Amino acid sequence: MEIQPQWEEFIIAVFKMSRRQGKATNKELSRRLSVSPSLVTEVIKKMQAEGILAGGKNIIALTEAGEAAAKHIISKHRLWEYFLTETLNYNWKDVHAQASALQSVTSDALFEKLNDYLRRPAACPHGGAIFANRADELEGLVPLSECTPGVSYTMRRIPDNTALLEYVEHIGLVLGQTLTVKGFESFDHTAIIDMDGAEVRVSPKACVDIYLAADDAD
Repeated sequence: MEIQPQWEEFIIAVFKMSRRQGKATNKELSRRLSVSPSLVTEVIKKMQAEGILAGGKNIIALTEAGEAAAKHIISKHRLWEYFLTETLNYNWKDVHAQASALQSVTSDALFEKLNDYLRRPAACPHGGAIFANRADELEGLVPLSECTPGVSYTMRRIPDNTALLEYVEHIGLVLGQTLTVKGFESFDHTAIIDMDGAEVRVSPKACVDIYLAADDAD
């Protein structure tokens, strides 16, 4: 199985979409990757021929080998994010583009040496699993939008979306932050949380991507 560097973002997108919403679609891949639907169709056919995607006209799903490849690519990406923040002091908002450029030129040998140097971290700065070092990332976690009022939680995972990271930083949320969910606005399901005695409101759009662990689940 040969993976072209230009296919990496397609593979990652299919992997993440399948995990989040159960399936990937041509239309959503086109929107997410900012490419034409015809290009998506062309790339899908080539990846099916390589055994990365399952065959089928209306199916966009990774094969077992494709999923392993996705986890390997994501592990490279997230390991570089960890290095950039922990060693070079990058802000967590600014590491995605740099890591995307580095993942494609990182050999397996370099990945192993960097992983050993960093003592095999379990997660990137956004809480995403480095799959080479940890099996999963969302097990035991729940999005803020589905949290139970009155329960205390700790923030564990957030996607590395720049706008979202800027938003949560603005309202004072960081990984490892402990908070209590007080309730939700009846009109639009805005979350009302308590952070160290301060009442904070969190946008419904952000709530679905902020993952927490109940304190009694740690």
